[in-house]
Amino acid sequence: MTNAKMAAASGVFRTASGLRDSLSEIYKCTLNATLPGHSAEELARVIFRGVRAQEEDDRHGNDTELSCIGLTVIGRTISIATSTALKPDLASFYQLALQVLFEDMDAMSLLVANFSCQDKFISHLAAKSAASWVLCHLRMSVSIQYVYFRFCCHNFFKFLHLNCQLILVWIFPPNVKALTGQSYQFDVTSFQGVVSPAWRQACERAFLSSAAGPTLDACVWSLSYVLKMLLKDNCQDVVKVVLMAFDASISALVSRFLPADVWQHADVDTFCLLLDLLELLTASSETCAYASSQKLTHVHAATLMAVVSRSPQYFVSKRAALLLKRAALRKAGEDWLVGARLPVPPTALAADVTSLARTVLDGVAADWLLSIRVASASFFGGTSDIGGGRQGGDGVMLRAVSLLVIKCVERNVRVTSAGAEARGYLRSLWSFLRKTQVVHTCHLLTLLFSEQDDDMMEAAKALLAIFLHIRENSPLDDSDPGEAACASGCNPHCHFLFVLQSVAFDHRVLLDFLISMETCFLEYLVRYLKYLRTDWRGFTAACRRVGETTTESDSGQVGTRSGRSLVDYDSSDESDPDTVEGSRGWTASGGKTQTNMAACQTLVQAVACLSKLRLLVSNLQAKKMFPYNAESLIKLLTHVEKCEGQSR
Repeated sequence: MTNAKMAAASGVFRTASGLRDSLSEIYKCTLNATLPGHSAEELARVIFRGVRAQEEDDRHGNDTELSCIGLTVIGRTISIATSTALKPDLASFYQLALQVLFEDMDAMSLLVANFSCQDKFISHLAAKSAASWVLCHLRMSVSIQYVYFRFCCHNFFKFLHLNCQLILVWIFPPNVKALTGQSYQFDVTSFQGVVSPAWRQACERAFLSSAAGPTLDACVWSLSYVLKMLLKDNCQDVVKVVLMAFDASISALVSRFLPADVWQHADVDTFCLLLDLLELLTASSETCAYASSQKLTHVHAATLMAVVSRSPQYFVSKRAALLLKRAALRKAGEDWLVGARLPVPPTALAADVTSLARTVLDGVAADWLLSIRVASASFFGGTSDIGGGRQGGDGVMLRAVSLLVIKCVERNVRVTSAGAEARGYLRSLWSFLRKTQVVHTCHLLTLLFSEQDDDMMEAAKALLAIFLHIRENSPLDDSDPGEAACASGCNPHCHFLFVLQSVAFDHRVLLDFLISMETCFLEYLVRYLKYLRTDWRGFTAACRRVGETTTESDSGQVGTRSGRSLVDYDSSDESDPDTVEGSRGWTASGGKTQTNMAACQTLVQAVACLSKLRLLVSNLQAKKMFPYNAESLIKLLTHVEKCEGQSR
């Protein structure tokens, strides 16, 4: 652009309307992936003036709209500059504009200043623009230094025919592992400079001293956004750079806001953002553990439990319960880390999970469950079921608390082998859940988790592990071990039969579970079938108990498979008639005859379901259409049919 044109353009955007037109033109160009009618330097000046518009009262009349447009254009410019689908010359143009904007004009300081803006929209846009630039700069800087380091290593090895490894270790001591064939490791201290100093200093000041408000909210949100995007992209080394830079200040922030006399009066928005940050820190520890701030959820578990039971805002209690549940399951960030997780070995987090389990179970022993407030179940259009069915508690809260306790009991049993304690904790949980009456304690599993398949399988797998550890280390002193297990609510046969019943004994649903990556059903099914081989008598006895439960629950009920069922699978046109035909028309019989027939029917349906599943999996395996080798599973399913045949 000539000097005359640049001067003319400069005069145009000195007025509010001219600046607005220029920003709109740039925004359209970023949307259409075209070059604007400005040089890179002029484009940077237009954006900078737009962001500063509300500060220039004499020129633009405190124009908030211009600031919003300018902040939005920064985000679009960063997006197009980092796109790999555009022509190199186009991306280079916008990269040069960003370099002028952030390095020559120090736009980051301007963005950080807008964090404290009382207009929440501007504060949020400034935080998002700052986080986007931090991400862009981190990725580019770390990538360049990584490539340079590998280039140096390659040339040393290529041209030096002596003990190059010793030379390189002397020159690059922090990167020894990269030279010995192991994974590449960064020297974090040499990369601290790539984290924007202005942004880092502003966040650290806010974390260490700022009260709840726009500035702290913007800082917490921007850091959370950076971590989330890096975790989604699986940039473990860059996550390490960011966490090490903020480790001390994050720990100080959490310590300031989690004491009871603070969080009970803290701003709700700020506290929810803090819970989001804690989940991100916990999720980062699942890929690689290296900072003390990654353990904050486990360290402050007792305080988070207090939030669950005593927070004035119910939705805050629910979010804290979900955070604890995900930490216990090692599934923090499961809503957005789809396919991106590369978990560390279980032993790496064993101490943290054990500490969390001990804290939760101490709370259960101190009647923490009784202090939890559970809202009424919500339905479309209100909080009551106009269909005349039962009105239970909030399923999300109940499932979160229940699965948290179950997983903590499982962890505690693995570490201490204390069977009596485990049964006591489970009885406390069932008492907490039995505000809704049930015939059979084991039935609570599917009644509670039937709307959430992944949680149901996690709970079933954990209860199976609890039962097996109790049986191995402290055998049940009872003439009927099955009855004793049912009293504790952890009879694996009953759980498995109720799971089958919850899907109407439909083998096709089980197949969906087997090939799905969203549940642990494969692991659970294999473990259970291995146990079933050793206790067929217990399985048949469980069929009787489940049959009795179904009969008692169905008395007085019309049109449901079970009196407590949340979903009526029997009404589905998709169901296999062979698997459900026997469940209808038996209520005419009475007393023991009806119960015995129901028990027999349960056994027949369960074996038929597993038999059909075996045939279906075998056919898919033969056609090489099954996603993994299922030979072991097929053998276990075949053994069920053999046991059933021998018991006739």
